[in-house]
Amino acid sequence: MRFSAFLYRYRVLVNFLQLQYQGKDFSPFETHPKTMGFAVASLFLYCLTHDAGLSLTSSHLKPAYYARVVHGGMALSGSLLAVSLASIIFHGPVWLPLYFLYIMFSSKQMMRYRLDMLWSWLRKKLMAGFHSGPHLPKRALLPI
Repeated sequence: MRFSAFLYRYRVLVNFLQLQYQGKDFSPFETHPKTMGFAVASLFLYCLTHDAGLSLTSSHLKPAYYARVVHGGMALSGSLLAVSLASIIFHGPVWLPLYFLYIMFSSKQMMRYRLDMLWSWLRKKLMAGFHSGPHLPKRALLPI
């Protein structure tokens, strides 16, 4: 599912770039060499993390931490690729806020995982604080 969404975004952005540079004597590689180099490097990183994700899911050992790291790397590199191509399409003063906003919104899964982990830790600490000490009831107050 994520890979098909990535391919859709990538194809749309590349088609818009082709439309923007159609009939011109120069390409985005000539007008924006650093951005296009960054986009190609992001595409390469996405391919590496996608391959690592495929090999991780096909292996018998499925460490959850490594799967989250791989999916986070895929999200980040895919986002950087998309925003790099979009910054060429929307050139001018729009590109810098575009980078920050897109990375922030696309990496929500990494942020959500960290917040879930923090909430779980906080809940365990609070519950341990409630159930420890001399005032511990002999039976549970609520039927759980």
